[in-house]
Amino acid sequence: GCLERLYGPGSLLTRQQLEDIILVRSASQFSQFFSFLTIPYLSVRCTIGGTICSLETATPTEEPLQILILSFLDSIWDRWQGFSPDRRLARYGTDESTLFMTDGVIVRDYHDN
Repeated sequence: GCLERLYGPGSLLTRQQLEDIILVRSASQFSQFFSFLTIPYLSVRCTIGGTICSLETATPTEEPLQILILSFLDSIWDRWQGFSPDRRLARYGTDESTLFMTDGVIVRDYHDN
């Protein structure tokens, strides 16, 4: 189907809120940091509205704005990791889980340590 936009009255985080809420999380608070990334992700999607606000219909291949939003979140993550070596290694640097569809390859072995 066609993409739909319903620009709405949603509110987005300001730069200061982003820094005060998300970037202050330490490496030991990785799960909180990661959870907080959903705030800008969902608020941007639903402020745009329409197709992109639907979790069922908006995929990167069907919704061109998805890649821009995901790139923005990646830049937040990169900025957060840049604050300290502990943050750079948070989650994946110590992840002992096996990569999907491999013969026992461990996540931390492929992390940029």
